[in-house]
Amino acid sequence: MYNNTPNKPNISSINADSSYDKGVSPVWASLLYKGVQKRDKLEQGAKAIGDDPSLLFKGLLGKSLLDKHINPFFKKMLPDSTKIDILKRQFKFKPHDKFDMTLGKKGNTAKLGLNWRF
Repeated sequence: MYNNTPNKPNISSINADSSYDKGVSPVWASLLYKGVQKRDKLEQGAKAIGDDPSLLFKGLLGKSLLDKHINPFFKKMLPDSTKIDILKRQFKFKPHDKFDMTLGKKGNTAKLGLNWRF
């Protein structure tokens, strides 16, 4: 119906010239370059998680969630002599100023640390 109107504006045809100015880099070319540049990103991420498993907790829970909600909750619930760090996977018990014990996991081994000052 629009084509039958007598005062229809003249629509010019679109020029489908595929050449472009080679001095100007198009946006899609720069995005493509970024994608090709980082093609091993997933493999490097898997290696990083294998080296430091605490990154998995950071990714799943989020660092801000740990800092704002989870760590303050444990700080309120536990007595002052005990501290827990989820990212480092450590539990610290300090009954008095000259003695503290740390139980943690590093890699596949569990570590027990005793610090006794005279």
